[in-house]
Amino acid sequence: MAEAAKSGVVTWGGESPRFWVKLAPPEKDTEHEKYITEDSRYQPLLDIIEKGKNLNIDEPEMAWIGLQLRTMLPRWREQLKCTRLMDYIIEAENANLIEIRHEGLQHYVQLKKKN
Repeated sequence: MAEAAKSGVVTWGGESPRFWVKLAPPEKDTEHEKYITEDSRYQPLLDIIEKGKNLNIDEPEMAWIGLQLRTMLPRWREQLKCTRLMDYIIEAENANLIEIRHEGLQHYVQLKKKN
């Protein structure tokens, strides 16, 4: 218990026999704080698509994008101001940043082709 308290994972107190323990609040995510602004709201998505290209994934599938987004921004819904991944993807398409290709039940995403 003392080790966990020293490392900042928990806080604890009280006296025997009534000790209390609670988890310490999570640290603020400052690495991706820039994504909160409206101007760069779609930057995480564009970064994920670029990451896919670097891994030879020309059209990443939505499930893969969702996994990458949750890894990049654990609080993505709050930070990107949306509740569903599909809504976020459609908004990016409506902003002419990406194209969505439907194939059966799968949805694939790529950067918008320049004319």
